[in-house]
Amino acid sequence: MSWFPCCGKSAPPLTPEGEHDESAPVVDGKAAVLALAERLTGIRVTESLLQDATYELGLVPEQPAEEWTRLVIDITDAHGSRLYKEWTYEEIAAASDRARAEANAPVVITCNEPLGTDRSARETGE
Repeated sequence: MSWFPCCGKSAPPLTPEGEHDESAPVVDGKAAVLALAERLTGIRVTESLLQDATYELGLVPEQPAEEWTRLVIDITDAHGSRLYKEWTYEEIAAASDRARAEANAPVVITCNEPLGTDRSARETGE
């Protein structure tokens, strides 16, 4: 089954290997898309925001005509507050590389106090 947010159909989540995970719980695709929009924009999607919003639509081709070079999020809420954010492909690639490196980096814990110092000595300075 394919995922079509406009139709409410969804496919099961993917495993880390990219296979469909039939044992995973079913997720409401529309709720997931709205949650992602909130997280990316920082704008809480409320019923009144959706009711009072002015919608502009555009056609997104199934296959891009050319390689993409930037990503733009441009949202104006019902109260006229605008969020405009633009990233280049290079900025997104660099951020992705940093996130991967941080996720794979070893955890290092440092302590500036000598080992064997008990808590009471640290608190009193003795």
